[in-house]
Amino acid sequence: MKTRTLAPKFRTNLKNLLQGFAEHCEISDRLSGRIEQPIYFHGFKFGAPVFTFAGPEGDEGHLTQTIGLLGHNTRTSTVASEVLLQLIEVATLRPELAVGQLLRVLPVSDPVTLELETDAPDLTEWPVLQYVADEFRSSSTSGLIEVRATSGKSLVIKGAVDVRLYQVLASNVGERRGLPSLPILSSFVTAGPDDRWHLEIEVPDSWNHAGDVLAVSRFIGRVLETHAHLLATCNTYTRKLP
Repeated sequence: MKTRTLAPKFRTNLKNLLQGFAEHCEISDRLSGRIEQPIYFHGFKFGAPVFTFAGPEGDEGHLTQTIGLLGHNTRTSTVASEVLLQLIEVATLRPELAVGQLLRVLPVSDPVTLELETDAPDLTEWPVLQYVADEFRSSSTSGLIEVRATSGKSLVIKGAVDVRLYQVLASNVGERRGLPSLPILSSFVTAGPDDRWHLEIEVPDSWNHAGDVLAVSRFIGRVLETHAHLLATCNTYTRKLP
């Protein structure tokens, strides 16, 4: 079967973005990656890989949570993708941050703009990109984190969460831990205990230094880890009830 590869002249930025990640992460039984939804733009094939990371099994003996992480860059910043790729590296070093979780990571939601940069047209309303993003969101049945590069000055967090997740967030925003400034909890709506939670994390595009990217990725990792342990504790006590 003949397979059409990505347009060579329009994958330079993707290769550069993934180069450092590939040097530090080993594709293994725990971590895999593939392009699930290639995109054709003016006859050229674009695409970005979805990485799947399987954390250690929880007390129930299997992975009970499927969490999606989606990166939204701008024409001039790839900080959202860098944060999510760094998070995968952090997870490979500390798999326990994803106990009972299957993490699905799409670091680049718009591979066309990634390559064309400032020459890219405004594709925010392009149905093809919306379809790819929506398909990815629908696969994240337990929770979804969308990381966006912005022109702001602080790490801003908002979304739809349940009480347990909000407690986790509140317990993690009180210290900078390498961040240039304290995270800000913005507007939230309530998600039911059985509904999918959804976080939007806005990262300043000026936080593009290696230390800043690592600090943001570790913050997200702490949220995932604390939430996983809290769910496991709640499930344990629930099973003990008569």
